[in-house]
Amino acid sequence: MTGQFQSWLFTEITKKLPARVTLAKEIGGLLALSSGTVYKKMRGEVPLSLEEALTLLRHYGISADRFITEDKSVSLQYSAFGQELITPVDYLGGLESQLTALRRLPNPNIWYATYELPIFYYLYFPNLIAFKLYLWGRVNWQTPELRDVPFHPEHFAAAYPTLDATRLRLQALYAGIPSREFWPVHTLENTLSQIRLCAVSHLVERQVALDLCEHLHQLTDRIGRFASAGQKTSEDGSESAGFDLYLNQMIYTNNTILVRSDAYKSAFTTLDNPNYLHSADPLLIHTIETWMERIRQNTTKISLEGELQRNYMLHQMKLRIEAIQSELKTL
Repeated sequence: MTGQFQSWLFTEITKKLPARVTLAKEIGGLLALSSGTVYKKMRGEVPLSLEEALTLLRHYGISADRFITEDKSVSLQYSAFGQELITPVDYLGGLESQLTALRRLPNPNIWYATYELPIFYYLYFPNLIAFKLYLWGRVNWQTPELRDVPFHPEHFAAAYPTLDATRLRLQALYAGIPSREFWPVHTLENTLSQIRLCAVSHLVERQVALDLCEHLHQLTDRIGRFASAGQKTSEDGSESAGFDLYLNQMIYTNNTILVRSDAYKSAFTTLDNPNYLHSADPLLIHTIETWMERIRQNTTKISLEGELQRNYMLHQMKLRIEAIQSELKTL
């Protein structure tokens, strides 16, 4: 059993290493062992100690459950574990670190299935991303300075003066990574409902709410340009990458993101949005890739092609914005 486990563990580690990384050198550095000793362990001539095995399992995020039980369980990490307090700066900084690491990998790309507009597009409008971060801070993260105050863009910007620079860096990072995205028709519905509820509850002044709706109008136009060109571009034009957008009217999804490259793959899915679960488990990755390919086969591509369906989706988005604007004006 020990030899089988050792062989299985080294095989799992190999799957996670970039093509040009030598397993023996990698393991030797991690366990402070000579190359000769590592090779003996790899051949099964010398057993791994329990401490060495645990070190390898933890370092590479591998669960031993699959070997022990021979089932199809997977190991997941939760983004909010270990964080007693999350602020908007913490959250965007975490996303920036994730995308920076992805950009360093060979041929990175993203597959993104969602029921609401991905956060990265709100980054084009400071007030929109501030509003989303305000709500998450107030409700999900229980950020003290946000719990008992209404939302106002200027006050929010003053409270987090470094946020705008992070917003621009993160926006450029995402714009520079090719993505395949699956959206429903009413991808703005959640945000529009939030704007309406905050206005009715006096957490947002009516004019601020109307301004947010106007920004959504402008964002819809920007998305239309991206989809028509099949290319997304950063605000300053310094970064751009392919944008394959599909209209998903067939299959309801939560927010599921597959990060892919020639060297590494990882999956993310929201739990208590925007906090997320993530895993690099090969079985889970393969399952999600297969599922997303089925979605692609049952949806309509509306970037570059599919002009009628693209116009339909954009028109529906604008109708919903206008409906909320009309209601806000009566408050």
